[in-house]
Amino acid sequence: MRLAQTLQGADQASWAQVLVATTESMVQGPARQMPDGEGPLLQAQVFGTGATAVRLPVAGGKLAAGLLQGLATVAEGALFASPAGGEVLAVLPLGKVTARAAEVIGPLPEGAAWAELVSTPPPTPLVLAAPARADTADGIDYTKWEAALAASSPAPGQEPDLVPILTGGTVALAGADGVLDPAGPGSSPRITPMAGESEIEATARVLEAAAHGLGLRAVLAGAAGRSLTAKPALTMAVERRAAGPGCGAVGKAAPHDPADGVNPCDQLWLTLTNPGGKAQDVSVLYFAADFTVSPIWPSQNLANRLAPGESARVGLMIEADSAAGLEEIWVLAVPALPDAPRVDLTRLAAPATMRDLGGADPMTLWLESRLPLDGAVSRGFSLKPAPLTMIRQLVRVTPFAQ
Repeated sequence: MRLAQTLQGADQASWAQVLVATTESMVQGPARQMPDGEGPLLQAQVFGTGATAVRLPVAGGKLAAGLLQGLATVAEGALFASPAGGEVLAVLPLGKVTARAAEVIGPLPEGAAWAELVSTPPPTPLVLAAPARADTADGIDYTKWEAALAASSPAPGQEPDLVPILTGGTVALAGADGVLDPAGPGSSPRITPMAGESEIEATARVLEAAAHGLGLRAVLAGAAGRSLTAKPALTMAVERRAAGPGCGAVGKAAPHDPADGVNPCDQLWLTLTNPGGKAQDVSVLYFAADFTVSPIWPSQNLANRLAPGESARVGLMIEADSAAGLEEIWVLAVPALPDAPRVDLTRLAAPATMRDLGGADPMTLWLESRLPLDGAVSRGFSLKPAPLTMIRQLVRVTPFAQ
Protein backbone atom coordinates (compact mmCIF):
# COMPACT_ATOMS: atom_id res chain seq x y z
CA MET A 1 0.00 0.00 0.00
CA ARG A 2 2.76 2.46 0.97
CA LEU A 3 4.69 1.67 -2.23
CA ALA A 4 1.61 2.18 -4.40
CA GLN A 5 0.87 5.51 -2.74
CA THR A 6 4.44 6.67 -3.36
CA LEU A 7 4.43 5.65 -7.04
CA GLN A 8 1.19 7.55 -7.67
CA GLY A 9 2.87 10.84 -6.75
CA ALA A 10 6.38 10.20 -8.12
CA ASP A 11 6.12 9.24 -11.77
CA GLN A 12 9.67 10.45 -12.56
CA ALA A 13 11.40 9.10 -9.45
CA SER A 14 14.19 6.54 -9.40
CA TRP A 15 13.90 3.29 -7.49
CA ALA A 16 16.25 4.75 -4.86
CA GLN A 17 13.96 7.77 -4.40
CA VAL A 18 10.88 5.59 -4.20
CA LEU A 19 12.62 3.51 -1.56
CA VAL A 20 13.42 6.63 0.49
CA ALA A 21 9.90 8.02 0.19
CA THR A 22 8.32 4.69 1.08
CA THR A 23 10.68 4.26 4.03
CA GLU A 24 9.77 7.74 5.28
CA SER A 25 6.07 6.92 5.31
CA MET A 26 6.63 3.52 6.92
CA VAL A 27 8.78 5.02 9.70
CA GLN A 28 5.92 7.38 10.51
CA GLY A 29 3.38 4.55 10.63
CA PRO A 30 2.27 2.52 13.66
CA ALA A 31 4.72 -0.33 12.94
CA ARG A 32 8.32 0.71 12.19
CA GLN A 33 9.65 -0.92 9.02
CA MET A 34 12.92 -0.33 7.13
CA PRO A 35 12.85 -1.68 3.55
CA ASP A 36 16.17 -1.88 1.70
CA GLY A 37 17.33 -2.52 -1.85
CA GLU A 38 20.45 -3.08 -3.93
CA GLY A 39 21.49 -3.47 -7.54
CA PRO A 40 22.51 -1.49 -10.66
CA LEU A 41 18.97 -0.21 -11.31
CA LEU A 42 18.61 1.73 -8.04
CA GLN A 43 19.44 4.99 -9.83
CA ALA A 44 17.19 4.23 -12.82
CA GLN A 45 13.76 5.81 -13.02
CA VAL A 46 10.87 3.50 -12.21
CA PHE A 47 9.02 4.60 -15.36
CA GLY A 48 12.03 5.44 -17.53
CA THR A 49 15.72 6.19 -17.10
CA GLY A 50 17.66 8.71 -15.05
CA ALA A 51 19.76 9.33 -11.95
CA THR A 52 18.58 11.15 -8.86
CA ALA A 53 19.59 11.84 -5.27
CA VAL A 54 18.38 11.09 -1.78
CA ARG A 55 16.45 14.06 -0.35
CA LEU A 56 16.71 15.65 3.08
CA PRO A 57 13.76 17.16 4.99
CA VAL A 58 13.48 20.96 5.25
CA ALA A 59 11.54 22.87 7.93
CA GLY A 60 11.70 26.41 9.31
CA GLY A 61 14.33 27.53 6.82
CA LYS A 62 16.69 24.73 7.83
CA LEU A 63 17.63 21.27 6.65
CA ALA A 64 17.09 18.64 9.34
CA ALA A 65 20.69 17.50 8.86
CA GLY A 66 24.07 19.07 9.56
CA LEU A 67 27.75 18.35 9.99
CA LEU A 68 26.99 14.97 11.53
CA GLN A 69 25.14 14.03 8.34
CA GLY A 70 27.80 15.40 5.99
CA LEU A 71 26.58 18.91 5.09
CA ALA A 72 28.90 21.89 4.67
CA THR A 73 28.59 25.59 3.86
CA VAL A 74 30.09 24.96 0.43
CA ALA A 75 27.12 22.86 -0.70
CA GLU A 76 24.02 23.90 -2.66
CA GLY A 77 20.62 22.28 -2.41
CA ALA A 78 17.76 21.93 -4.87
CA LEU A 79 14.41 22.33 -3.12
CA PHE A 80 11.36 20.16 -3.78
CA ALA A 81 7.86 19.78 -2.39
CA SER A 82 8.02 15.98 -2.09
CA PRO A 83 10.62 13.34 -1.15
CA ALA A 84 10.58 11.95 -4.71
CA GLY A 85 9.75 13.39 -8.12
CA GLY A 86 8.34 16.84 -8.73
CA GLU A 87 9.80 20.08 -10.09
CA VAL A 88 12.78 21.97 -8.65
CA LEU A 89 11.39 24.95 -6.73
CA ALA A 90 14.75 26.69 -6.23
CA VAL A 91 18.48 26.06 -5.84
CA LEU A 92 19.92 27.77 -2.75
CA PRO A 93 23.28 27.60 -0.93
CA LEU A 94 23.70 26.50 2.67
CA GLY A 95 24.74 29.05 5.29
CA LYS A 96 25.60 28.26 8.90
CA VAL A 97 25.87 24.52 9.46
CA THR A 98 25.72 23.07 12.97
CA ALA A 99 25.98 19.47 14.10
CA ARG A 100 22.38 18.57 13.23
CA ALA A 101 20.97 21.47 11.19
CA ALA A 102 21.89 23.64 8.20
CA GLU A 103 20.46 27.06 7.40
CA VAL A 104 19.34 27.71 3.83
CA ILE A 105 20.43 31.12 2.50
CA GLY A 106 17.55 33.01 0.91
CA PRO A 107 13.77 32.79 1.20
CA LEU A 108 12.29 29.33 0.79
CA PRO A 109 9.71 28.99 -1.97
CA GLU A 110 6.23 28.03 -0.88
CA GLY A 111 5.83 24.30 -0.37
CA ALA A 112 9.57 23.53 -0.15
CA ALA A 113 9.92 20.57 2.21
CA TRP A 114 12.79 18.51 0.79
CA ALA A 115 16.28 19.22 -0.56
CA GLU A 116 18.80 17.43 -2.77
CA LEU A 117 22.48 18.33 -2.54
CA VAL A 118 23.59 19.25 -6.05
CA SER A 119 27.09 20.77 -5.91
CA THR A 120 30.37 20.98 -4.06
CA PRO A 121 33.53 22.78 -5.27
CA PRO A 122 36.23 20.96 -7.24
CA PRO A 123 39.79 20.64 -5.86
CA THR A 124 42.37 23.31 -6.62
CA PRO A 125 45.27 22.73 -9.06
CA LEU A 126 48.39 21.01 -7.80
CA VAL A 127 51.37 23.10 -6.70
CA LEU A 128 54.52 22.23 -8.65
CA ALA A 129 58.15 23.14 -8.12
CA ALA A 130 60.15 24.63 -10.97
CA PRO A 131 61.07 21.88 -13.47
CA ALA A 132 64.54 20.37 -13.20
CA ARG A 133 66.54 18.43 -15.79
CA ALA A 134 67.82 15.00 -14.85
CA ASP A 135 70.71 15.38 -17.31
CA THR A 136 71.62 18.86 -18.48
CA ALA A 137 73.79 17.39 -21.26
CA ASP A 138 71.24 15.03 -22.83
CA GLY A 139 70.70 17.40 -25.80
CA ILE A 140 66.89 17.04 -25.78
CA ASP A 141 64.68 20.07 -26.47
CA TYR A 142 62.11 20.41 -23.65
CA THR A 143 60.65 23.75 -24.79
CA LYS A 144 57.12 22.39 -25.28
CA TRP A 145 57.14 20.61 -21.93
CA GLU A 146 58.42 23.70 -20.14
CA ALA A 147 55.61 25.74 -21.71
CA ALA A 148 53.05 23.15 -20.60
CA LEU A 149 54.35 23.32 -17.03
CA ALA A 150 54.61 27.11 -16.91
CA ALA A 151 50.96 27.62 -15.92
CA SER A 152 51.47 25.41 -12.85
CA SER A 153 54.40 27.29 -11.31
CA PRO A 154 54.03 27.62 -7.51
CA ALA A 155 52.95 30.93 -6.02
CA PRO A 156 55.43 32.66 -3.68
CA GLY A 157 55.52 31.01 -0.28
CA GLN A 158 53.71 27.84 -1.36
CA GLU A 159 55.29 24.47 -0.74
CA PRO A 160 55.30 22.29 -3.87
CA ASP A 161 53.45 18.97 -3.92
CA LEU A 162 55.48 17.52 -6.79
CA VAL A 163 58.75 18.21 -8.60
CA PRO A 164 58.64 17.92 -12.44
CA ILE A 165 61.84 16.36 -13.76
CA LEU A 166 62.65 16.59 -17.48
CA THR A 167 64.05 13.23 -18.47
CA GLY A 168 64.02 10.95 -21.50
CA GLY A 169 62.13 13.46 -23.64
CA THR A 170 59.18 13.69 -21.26
CA VAL A 171 58.27 14.82 -17.73
CA ALA A 172 58.50 12.64 -14.64
CA LEU A 173 56.65 13.72 -11.50
CA ALA A 174 58.77 13.18 -8.41
CA GLY A 175 57.60 13.70 -4.85
CA ALA A 176 58.25 16.85 -2.86
CA ASP A 177 61.75 15.53 -2.07
CA GLY A 178 62.64 15.62 -5.79
CA VAL A 179 63.96 12.03 -5.87
CA LEU A 180 63.51 10.48 -9.33
CA ASP A 181 62.35 6.84 -9.51
CA PRO A 182 62.76 6.02 -5.79
CA ALA A 183 61.23 2.54 -6.19
CA GLY A 184 63.15 1.57 -9.33
CA PRO A 185 63.36 2.66 -12.98
CA GLY A 186 60.10 4.20 -14.18
CA SER A 187 58.51 4.33 -10.72
CA SER A 188 58.03 8.11 -10.90
CA PRO A 189 54.94 8.65 -13.11
CA ARG A 190 55.64 10.02 -16.60
CA ILE A 191 53.40 12.42 -18.51
CA THR A 192 52.76 10.59 -21.79
CA PRO A 193 50.50 12.21 -24.42
CA MET A 194 47.68 10.06 -25.75
CA ALA A 195 46.95 9.84 -29.47
CA GLY A 196 46.24 13.33 -30.82
CA GLU A 197 47.02 14.97 -27.48
CA SER A 198 49.43 17.91 -27.15
CA GLU A 199 51.96 18.35 -24.36
CA ILE A 200 49.73 21.01 -22.75
CA GLU A 201 46.66 18.75 -22.86
CA ALA A 202 48.57 15.75 -21.52
CA THR A 203 50.01 17.81 -18.67
CA ALA A 204 46.59 19.17 -17.71
CA ARG A 205 45.10 15.66 -17.71
CA VAL A 206 47.81 14.12 -15.54
CA LEU A 207 47.94 17.04 -13.11
CA GLU A 208 44.16 16.89 -12.64
CA ALA A 209 44.44 13.21 -11.71
CA ALA A 210 47.38 13.95 -9.40
CA ALA A 211 45.56 16.82 -7.68
CA HIS A 212 42.53 14.64 -7.10
CA GLY A 213 44.39 11.51 -5.98
CA LEU A 214 46.80 13.23 -3.59
CA GLY A 215 44.08 15.52 -2.25
CA LEU A 216 41.71 12.61 -1.64
CA ARG A 217 44.41 10.62 0.15
CA ALA A 218 45.10 13.55 2.48
CA VAL A 219 41.39 14.07 3.17
CA LEU A 220 40.74 10.41 3.93
CA ALA A 221 43.82 10.08 6.13
CA GLY A 222 42.82 13.18 8.08
CA ALA A 223 39.17 12.17 8.42
CA ALA A 224 39.87 8.62 9.60
CA GLY A 225 39.66 8.49 13.37
CA ARG A 226 41.53 6.37 15.88
CA SER A 227 39.54 3.80 17.80
CA LEU A 228 39.20 4.39 21.54
CA THR A 229 38.70 0.69 22.12
CA ALA A 230 40.94 -2.29 21.46
CA LYS A 231 38.47 -3.76 18.99
CA PRO A 232 38.87 -2.57 15.37
CA ALA A 233 35.83 -1.64 13.30
CA LEU A 234 37.08 -3.77 10.39
CA THR A 235 39.77 -6.39 9.81
CA MET A 236 41.41 -7.43 6.55
CA ALA A 237 43.26 -10.56 5.47
CA VAL A 238 45.04 -10.65 2.08
CA GLU A 239 45.69 -13.63 -0.17
CA ARG A 240 47.72 -13.60 -3.38
CA ARG A 241 47.36 -15.72 -6.49
CA ALA A 242 50.69 -15.15 -8.19
CA ALA A 243 50.84 -14.98 -11.98
CA GLY A 244 53.58 -16.72 -13.89
CA PRO A 245 56.20 -14.82 -15.93
CA GLY A 246 54.65 -12.92 -18.82
CA CYS A 247 51.27 -12.94 -17.08
CA GLY A 248 50.97 -16.71 -17.22
CA ALA A 249 48.57 -18.90 -15.29
CA VAL A 250 47.95 -17.88 -11.69
CA GLY A 251 48.78 -20.15 -8.79
CA LYS A 252 46.87 -21.12 -5.69
CA ALA A 253 45.82 -18.51 -3.16
CA ALA A 254 48.20 -18.04 -0.24
CA PRO A 255 48.44 -15.44 2.56
CA HIS A 256 50.62 -12.55 1.46
CA ASP A 257 51.66 -9.03 2.44
CA PRO A 258 51.47 -6.92 -0.76
CA ALA A 259 54.10 -4.59 0.71
CA ASP A 260 56.61 -7.42 0.17
CA GLY A 261 56.05 -7.22 -3.59
CA VAL A 262 53.56 -8.24 -6.27
CA ASN A 263 53.96 -8.74 -10.02
CA PRO A 264 51.80 -7.64 -12.96
CA CYS A 265 48.70 -9.84 -13.37
CA ASP A 266 48.87 -11.08 -9.77
CA GLN A 267 45.46 -11.40 -8.14
CA LEU A 268 44.91 -10.05 -4.63
CA TRP A 269 41.93 -11.25 -2.62
CA LEU A 270 40.82 -9.30 0.43
CA THR A 271 38.68 -10.86 3.15
CA LEU A 272 36.99 -8.01 5.01
CA THR A 273 35.36 -8.85 8.34
CA ASN A 274 33.24 -6.78 10.71
CA PRO A 275 34.26 -7.97 14.21
CA GLY A 276 32.25 -5.32 16.08
CA GLY A 277 28.67 -5.02 17.21
CA LYS A 278 27.51 -2.45 14.64
CA ALA A 279 26.92 -2.78 10.91
CA GLN A 280 29.54 -1.12 8.68
CA ASP A 281 29.25 0.23 5.12
CA VAL A 282 32.50 -0.74 3.38
CA SER A 283 34.12 0.67 0.21
CA VAL A 284 37.43 -0.28 -1.46
CA LEU A 285 39.52 2.07 -3.66
CA TYR A 286 42.92 1.61 -5.34
CA PHE A 287 45.52 4.40 -5.48
CA ALA A 288 47.98 3.74 -8.31
CA ALA A 289 51.53 5.03 -8.71
CA ASP A 290 50.33 7.43 -11.44
CA PHE A 291 48.00 9.11 -8.86
CA THR A 292 44.81 7.71 -10.38
CA VAL A 293 42.16 6.35 -8.00
CA SER A 294 40.04 3.39 -9.13
CA PRO A 295 36.83 2.06 -7.55
CA ILE A 296 37.10 -1.61 -6.61
CA TRP A 297 34.08 -2.47 -4.44
CA PRO A 298 31.10 -2.23 -4.37
CA SER A 299 30.07 -1.98 -8.01
CA GLN A 300 26.71 -1.43 -9.72
CA ASN A 301 24.97 -0.38 -6.48
CA LEU A 302 25.43 -3.81 -4.91
CA ALA A 303 25.05 -4.06 -1.14
CA ASN A 304 28.21 -3.20 0.79
CA ARG A 305 26.84 -3.30 4.34
CA LEU A 306 28.52 -5.85 6.60
CA ALA A 307 26.49 -6.95 9.60
CA PRO A 308 28.31 -7.76 12.87
CA GLY A 309 30.40 -10.87 12.32
CA GLU A 310 29.84 -10.83 8.54
CA SER A 311 32.64 -11.04 5.96
CA ALA A 312 33.00 -10.09 2.30
CA ARG A 313 35.59 -11.23 -0.24
CA VAL A 314 36.91 -8.61 -2.68
CA GLY A 315 39.27 -9.32 -5.57
CA LEU A 316 41.51 -7.17 -7.77
CA MET A 317 44.30 -7.76 -10.30
CA ILE A 318 47.53 -5.83 -10.85
CA GLU A 319 47.50 -4.42 -14.39
CA ALA A 320 49.70 -6.17 -16.93
CA ASP A 321 51.59 -3.01 -17.96
CA SER A 322 52.28 -1.80 -14.41
CA ALA A 323 55.68 -0.19 -13.83
CA ALA A 324 57.67 -0.49 -10.63
CA GLY A 325 56.21 1.65 -7.89
CA LEU A 326 54.40 1.92 -4.58
CA GLU A 327 50.60 1.78 -4.72
CA GLU A 328 47.89 1.53 -2.07
CA ILE A 329 44.64 -0.27 -1.35
CA TRP A 330 42.21 1.89 0.63
CA VAL A 331 39.54 0.08 2.63
CA LEU A 332 36.99 2.52 4.08
CA ALA A 333 34.30 1.69 6.63
CA VAL A 334 31.50 3.90 7.96
CA PRO A 335 29.07 2.78 10.70
CA ALA A 336 25.55 2.27 9.37
CA LEU A 337 23.15 4.92 10.69
CA PRO A 338 19.48 4.23 11.53
CA ASP A 339 17.06 5.14 8.74
CA ALA A 340 19.98 6.04 6.42
CA PRO A 341 20.90 4.61 3.01
CA ARG A 342 24.14 2.70 2.56
CA VAL A 343 27.31 4.77 2.25
CA ASP A 344 29.22 4.06 -0.98
CA LEU A 345 32.51 5.99 -1.21
CA THR A 346 33.57 4.59 -4.60
CA ARG A 347 32.12 7.73 -6.23
CA LEU A 348 35.15 9.58 -4.81
CA ALA A 349 37.44 7.73 -7.24
CA ALA A 350 37.29 9.98 -10.32
CA PRO A 351 37.48 13.79 -10.52
CA ALA A 352 34.48 13.79 -12.91
CA THR A 353 32.18 12.45 -10.19
CA MET A 354 33.05 15.41 -8.01
CA ARG A 355 30.81 17.50 -10.25
CA ASP A 356 27.93 15.02 -10.46
CA LEU A 357 26.50 14.49 -7.00
CA GLY A 358 23.23 12.78 -7.87
CA GLY A 359 22.65 10.07 -5.28
CA ALA A 360 25.62 11.03 -3.08
CA ASP A 361 25.41 10.01 0.56
CA PRO A 362 26.25 12.46 3.39
CA MET A 363 29.70 10.99 4.13
CA THR A 364 30.73 11.29 0.46
CA LEU A 365 29.56 14.91 0.33
CA TRP A 366 31.34 15.68 3.58
CA LEU A 367 34.64 14.28 2.28
CA GLU A 368 34.25 16.07 -1.07
CA SER A 369 33.66 19.38 0.69
CA ARG A 370 36.98 18.94 2.53
CA LEU A 371 39.09 18.61 -0.61
CA PRO A 372 41.50 21.57 -1.13
CA LEU A 373 39.67 24.81 -1.98
CA ASP A 374 40.99 28.28 -2.96
CA GLY A 375 44.59 27.24 -2.39
CA ALA A 376 44.00 25.99 1.16
CA VAL A 377 44.95 22.45 2.07
CA SER A 378 42.93 20.56 4.66
CA ARG A 379 45.16 19.08 7.37
CA GLY A 380 42.59 17.73 9.83
CA PHE A 381 38.96 17.75 10.82
CA SER A 382 37.00 18.10 14.03
CA LEU A 383 33.53 16.98 12.96
CA LYS A 384 32.27 14.43 10.48
CA PRO A 385 29.01 12.55 9.86
CA ALA A 386 30.21 9.34 11.53
CA PRO A 387 33.49 7.64 12.47
CA LEU A 388 35.49 6.75 9.36
CA THR A 389 37.84 3.78 9.50
CA MET A 390 40.59 3.61 6.88
CA ILE A 391 42.93 0.68 6.23
CA ARG A 392 45.84 1.68 3.96
CA GLN A 393 47.55 -1.39 2.54
CA LEU A 394 50.84 -0.69 0.74
CA VAL A 395 51.34 -2.55 -2.56
CA ARG A 396 54.90 -2.78 -3.92
CA VAL A 397 54.73 -3.50 -7.66
CA THR A 398 57.83 -5.26 -9.00
CA PRO A 399 57.58 -6.08 -12.74
CA PHE A 400 59.16 -9.26 -14.07
CA ALA A 401 62.78 -8.93 -15.20
CA GLN A 402 63.01 -8.43 -18.95
